[in-house]
Amino acid sequence: TITRPTNGAITGSNINCGSAATATDCDETYSTNPTITLTATANPGYVFGEWTNCTPIADNPLECQITIDGAQTVSASFIPTYLLTITRPNRGTISGNGINCGSSNTAIDCSETYLANQIITLTAAPDIGYVLNSWGNCTAIENTPQQCQIAMTAMQNVSANFTPISLSVSMSIDGEGHVSTTPAGINCGINSNSCSATYPINSTIELTATPGATATFAGWDGVSCPDDANPCTLTLTTTAAIIARFAPVPYTLTVVSTGSGYITSDPAGINCGGEFNDCSKTYDANTAVTLTATPTATATFTGWSGGGCSGTDNCTVTLDAAKNVTA
Repeated sequence: TITRPTNGAITGSNINCGSAATATDCDETYSTNPTITLTATANPGYVFGEWTNCTPIADNPLECQITIDGAQTVSASFIPTYLLTITRPNRGTISGNGINCGSSNTAIDCSETYLANQIITLTAAPDIGYVLNSWGNCTAIENTPQQCQIAMTAMQNVSANFTPISLSVSMSIDGEGHVSTTPAGINCGINSNSCSATYPINSTIELTATPGATATFAGWDGVSCPDDANPCTLTLTTTAAIIARFAPVPYTLTVVSTGSGYITSDPAGINCGGEFNDCSKTYDANTAVTLTATPTATATFTGWSGGGCSGTDNCTVTLDAAKNVTA
């Protein structure tokens, strides 16, 4: 007697017993002690499991033999199988247990059939410049996040999300000025505090330096730009810490000494009158220069004019533009 299977068939020696409507020959009477060979055939979506009360043939386990030395009952189990499908990634590869699915032309094995409840381990390998961000429908293994496991309790679909490696760019401002980037991210300097951003590795970004009203762009540190080009184009292969340097705009202070006397300055640079001819000096923007008038023994200092100076005391001139002063 054959226990009728629901997901396959058992055949042999007038036996045709299975799940099909016509496979109902599940009993047969034999003369004493014959050896009967039976064959198991699984339905689609199933595989043969094992025989019960029938000895498998060594080189073909789908067949078994039994000696009829009395009433016998034979059964066979059939195990369901499920299809695992990998969503093909375009920036890496997923592999494991017959799967090799990825961005290269040879990594095209993106589906495989497994036994029900089988635990499948998959490994993600990102392309150069990319990193595994997350698994889809697969549980990452603790401490080994590039691997995941999934139980084949039904048809399954697994994906992996690969994202570009991000690199940080930080900007510092030395002086009066402002730096922005294209693509946007950094907007650092005057009235702006967005001085760091992240970009995908191998991104090309453009740095643009804008000096303040009384400054001029003086160059970059931390980035290689020929002749301190502005804008500066940078390809990111590593993190970058950049300094944009701005120098004050220089303004010229010119003095004229009339009569008998001398004009000197603090900071030094002007020494004008008599035999001294240092009557102009260039200073950084917004420098405060104090002028002192010293008459000769036979003269009297009568006062200042120009550059905001007046009276007879020392005069302090703030160089927010070129200025002329007469003593």
